Amino acid sequence: MWRARITGRKDRSLVTGAGILIDAKRLLTCAHLVKDCSDLTVSFVQTGRRDLQDLPADISHMGPWQRPGDPGDVAVLELPHEIDLVPARLSLRPLQSSTTVELNAHGFPKDSGLFGSALRLRVTSSHGIGEWLHIEAATGHAEIPRGGFSGSGAYEEISGEVLGMISDASNDQNRRTGRMIPVGTIRRHWEEIDDLLDLPWMPRDERIRLRAIVRDARTDVDLATLVANEFPGTPRPRDLVSPWDAIRFVAEELHADGRVARVVNAVAAHLTDSHTGANLKDWIRHDLRTPPAADTTKADEDAEPSFFISYSRDDAAYVNRLAEHLRSQGLPVWLDVHAKWGSNPIREAHRRISQALGVIVIMSPSAERSDRMIGEVLQAQEHDRRIFPILLRGKVPYFLGATQPFDARDGGMPDESYIRVLRNIHDATAVTGTQGPVSAQPPPAPPPPLPVSLISGTASTRNLVSFLKDGDLEHADIWTTTLLLEAAGRIRNGWMRQVDGGRLPYELLSEVDTLWSRASDGTQGFGAQLSRHAGPAAGTPAGYAGDFFALAEALGWRESRQATPRYGEFVPSGPLPTGFFPTLRNPQLEHYRGWHDHWRQTVMAVHLQLRKWRGRR
Repeated sequence: MWRARITGRKDRSLVTGAGILIDAKRLLTCAHLVKDCSDLTVSFVQTGRRDLQDLPADISHMGPWQRPGDPGDVAVLELPHEIDLVPARLSLRPLQSSTTVELNAHGFPKDSGLFGSALRLRVTSSHGIGEWLHIEAATGHAEIPRGGFSGSGAYEEISGEVLGMISDASNDQNRRTGRMIPVGTIRRHWEEIDDLLDLPWMPRDERIRLRAIVRDARTDVDLATLVANEFPGTPRPRDLVSPWDAIRFVAEELHADGRVARVVNAVAAHLTDSHTGANLKDWIRHDLRTPPAADTTKADEDAEPSFFISYSRDDAAYVNRLAEHLRSQGLPVWLDVHAKWGSNPIREAHRRISQALGVIVIMSPSAERSDRMIGEVLQAQEHDRRIFPILLRGKVPYFLGATQPFDARDGGMPDESYIRVLRNIHDATAVTGTQGPVSAQPPPAPPPPLPVSLISGTASTRNLVSFLKDGDLEHADIWTTTLLLEAAGRIRNGWMRQVDGGRLPYELLSEVDTLWSRASDGTQGFGAQLSRHAGPAAGTPAGYAGDFFALAEALGWRESRQATPRYGEFVPSGPLPTGFFPTLRNPQLEHYRGWHDHWRQTVMAVHLQLRKWRGRR
């Protein structure tokens, strides 16, 4: 119901277009539609309510647009009073350059009657033409971009998210094309819209106060130069038009710990207005303070264990709705917007994961490309946290191929069966006082493997190199297992049979061994393992239980036939035995009975192939 019809008079002619309700009183539309118009009115024709028709409206903001082709074709209208309609959900989610995206719009061409006309459109590239994106009609014999669609919200049908606003149409109707302004571009011409967006880099209340303080501020230096000088070694930014533009550029483009605090302090030092400077310094003292470490630790110890949500910034709108949904079910959740200002966000996230009831992973194409999210998934596995995937868009990333996701590609919330599992873990923890899902009864068997068609991506050694370089041996270990499972075609199952090991390329085994050996001065890797256990003793069948247990004892995986602990307690805290890594364990399966047999079969599948590889060298 956020779609609006806008009318006005210009040069004695009736002007008709569209608008997007963005809060209880304001609408977004195009500057060219309402500039120099009189008698502006707004009607929400789809509601069927008389009290929401022909509402008078005033222009409260006008972008820099002056003539056709100019940038900044953005205007904001304000109604005389608040109305009780749900506003549009604006999204900064970027369109993927590798796919054609279909969107919808609702406009009001003069020949379409009171209720307007629907347009299905295509965005064929995320590469802009100036500040616009190219659009074209998605169907050959239906509505096309034309007059009356100016100001229409371009929205995704399933999620309902508005990704931009239609601004132009080709003068040649045979071309059936036009242009749209993405939400990210609208921000440059009306900064106040940021108060309405989900921006995870700062808590909403603090962010709104900060933007209000610097709204009309001026500095005595060029802001792009200030940012470049403050963060040497980073690419020089685009032209920055205001202090707020500089702050959000640093927060959203540079992504490093403490950088927002640094740029806010740098801006404060160069403000020309002493009153604004005093207000900003006051904000810094009260909202940018870092709490003492002891106080933070105590507060965390007293906090209720929560479900950690791992997500890409592009999916923040869905995540906020999910968090509210889970809280309404009595389930505590934590996401990075709850982090204390001044804390290290990566360290804070990893600490929260180690204490979490479970980790909910929001899967999308942008999440699959996120090294931060891969690190959070590996951190969850390292600490035996159970992973609960939600597939929002695209396919399941290969590094979660052994898990069954909840399908939310229609934008829906998790169903009762998903909630019931989370609630059982939460209730079991509340009774025992133990953090994490260990106390919850594990399911009797692993979930069935996902169809191959539902899994995307290909594992590479790039992450393994990075983990080993940084000394993250547990992450490198889990990633090694991922590499080999993917190479054997068993990523969706999460474990290997003996026959699967024969599909492992010798080149991959050699590369993995070399990386581990170089990082450990030869003490870890497949070569080190073969030196400790080249094969079974006489009379013991190769690849069977006796062979595995002898290997496990030789590598320090097992002592005196004691039960093997789960991964979080498996890695020694002291010096590593020679050949301990790679362990070939998949912690995703270790919340299910029978995981040890799957591990044993995986190890033997790989080692039988390793013995053939050694014989060829």
